[in-house]
Amino acid sequence: MYLNGFDNCYSITLTNDNTFFVSKKSNDSIYRKFRDEKKLYRNIEKPTGNKNEKIELNNEYKIKWKNWQEQFKYCIIEVKE
Repeated sequence: MYLNGFDNCYSITLTNDNTFFVSKKSNDSIYRKFRDEKKLYRNIEKPTGNKNEKIELNNEYKIKWKNWQEQFKYCIIEVKE
């Protein structure tokens, strides 16, 4: 988005799927970064589809879940260049 002239970019995640924010015994899923580490960084491998694909992040992004209504949580992350 920065490459297209935007000054600020945000990622907004809204979910009622508690696998994103409630710790589980298994630490091998993509959800681990959202619920246990509470940050996104470096390379993130896709958990579905083509397993050889990954997303490369240039920065570290902290995740702070906030309540919305009774069953939902959300987080807003400012995406840096």
